Amino acid sequence: MKSPPPTTVVSTRIETTTTTTTDTIETTVPVTTTDFDTTTEHVTTTQPTTTVRTVTKTAPPPAADTEPPWAGIARAPCANRTSRACRRSRATGGAPKRLSGWVHDERPSSGIRRVEVTLTRRVRRSCFAYIGSSFTAMPCRAAFGLWLRADLDGKRWSLVVGRLAPGRYVVRARAVDGAGNRQQQPARRVFILSTA
Repeated sequence: MKSPPPTTVVSTRIETTTTTTTDTIETTVPVTTTDFDTTTEHVTTTQPTTTVRTVTKTAPPPAADTEPPWAGIARAPCANRTSRACRRSRATGGAPKRLSGWVHDERPSSGIRRVEVTLTRRVRRSCFAYIGSSFTAMPCRAAFGLWLRADLDGKRWSLVVGRLAPGRYVVRARAVDGAGNRQQQPARRVFILSTA
């Protein structure tokens, strides 16, 4: 399942404030006296006025995601165990058919874009890499660089691998977030499937 692309939200807040002030207005008006002489008089009046001020404030953009995410690997079912249930499970080809783990990204998080997994098996000096349906012999350096995309569901990842024969396996996982940050040191887990 693909995770949705990260979204960036910038909010805008509008504040409206109303203030009342008193302005002083000075005018000169003509005044007629009782003897019909016209003179001028300086009159001072006060008058309230209302001022409306609108301020638009834009929230700062979210902080950049610069920290790489981290993927962990869960213990393989029945690995290194010799109980009857595990022996029965291995005898029927049931252990394990799926690798899984978890993923974490520190805040501010841009979301997990994908989890990549390698599954390799070494027999003497030969390396075998899981290529999505089976194992193929190849140089060990190439096998360790063959990353498969795991299924991602929230904070959990999984990779269906089918039946695994007895032997020693190495699983590595790394996560990539929406900002393109890649886990610098892949998680690594070794497990051994035996018929004993």
